[in-house]
Amino acid sequence: MVTSNLALSLLTNGRTPEALVVARRTHALQPDWTSGRFYEGLAQYHLGRFDEAVQALDGLVVEWAGSGPRLTLALAHAALGDRGTALRLADEFVQDDDPYSAGLVQLALGQRAEAESSLRRVTRWDYWPALSLHHLYPDVFAGIREDPLHGWMLRQAGQWWQREPIAPIEG
Repeated sequence: MVTSNLALSLLTNGRTPEALVVARRTHALQPDWTSGRFYEGLAQYHLGRFDEAVQALDGLVVEWAGSGPRLTLALAHAALGDRGTALRLADEFVQDDDPYSAGLVQLALGQRAEAESSLRRVTRWDYWPALSLHHLYPDVFAGIREDPLHGWMLRQAGQWWQREPIAPIEG
């Protein structure tokens, strides 16, 4: 859906209030299209409306985004001071072999050593981790932007995306 893509574009370009309006419109136009609700939750998170983010994201599954909705839900719980729920979700990410999401929640909770251990175990820098590393969760990454860990993550994501050559278009 075009409005869904617009909402994501607005989110990644820091135009969060506009992204929220478009995400709500997307969700209203096509309630079964889960990306609209996901972007609404992301926008609420970025606007500091953590209770609203939890409401939008609780139980949400968005296939292309992998653990993105649950990760944002965990980060919203961490921001609300609900450490128990955030830790439970981080543990679920560990059990699901999702060290990227576990590491981000651990960073948000101030568990720097645990976060680095988790993040250094990431082997798949596919769509969601790469998108979120570059464009989302600046509050979570703020404390490590100058840290070698952040540089390492950026290099790993870059290598992941360049590991297969792009075939020329035929015709």
